Amino acid sequence: MVLANPRMALFSGDGRYEISFEVNRQRIYDEELFMETPRFITSRLAARTALTTQEDPPLKIAGLYADASSQTAAMGLLHDVARNCSALCKLRSDWWSFDALQAAQEREAAARVAADADMIWCAANACENLPECARMWANSWTACRTCRKGSECALVALLRCPAGYIVERSPSWMFLSRMASAAGMELFVQRVDCDCHASASALSQLPLHNDWFPLESRPDRNQVRWYGINE
Repeated sequence: MVLANPRMALFSGDGRYEISFEVNRQRIYDEELFMETPRFITSRLAARTALTTQEDPPLKIAGLYADASSQTAAMGLLHDVARNCSALCKLRSDWWSFDALQAAQEREAAARVAADADMIWCAANACENLPECARMWANSWTACRTCRKGSECALVALLRCPAGYIVERSPSWMFLSRMASAAGMELFVQRVDCDCHASASALSQLPLHNDWFPLESRPDRNQVRWYGINE
């Protein structure tokens, strides 16, 4: 992905960015807009508004992506969200790849950023379990947020999967849903149909009913504020 505008500064090769979206650029994401996320940002701003003449700090986003395709989808969606919120605020985002989290130092740094973020994004392949390093990262910031429930934060899950895949049965969905519930966060889920193909064995093992989820870990549809766009 080329960041042509000089205001979009690339921090490092592992995909960490600080981005200002006050300028126009070509869209790289062709799916429908995830319209509920700007509404969350609006309420988040209202919750922290104070009578002051100082400029509000940007909303902080901590993000994680599985691979180059997931990164491109996440950056495109983030651009669309930021464009819809440009009149309200700026967004500051820091991103890590799954590979970067293999290093304990990077994983700890990413967890600290996520623990203090207003929104946490995870762009992953729905058909696969999150790797151990990503689960360790999530468990770290979840523990911090559980200690201070009541501070508004959202978890955005951007899940790529082939057409026909039942994303509600995704291992990624199940894990991220548990994380959001444990930390008292709002969960937004965006499905992205892609050309990726789950292996025949993986698809054949998909259950035909919801009993695939243990009762204690089954995603709570009432807790998922908005699944997709028009549902």
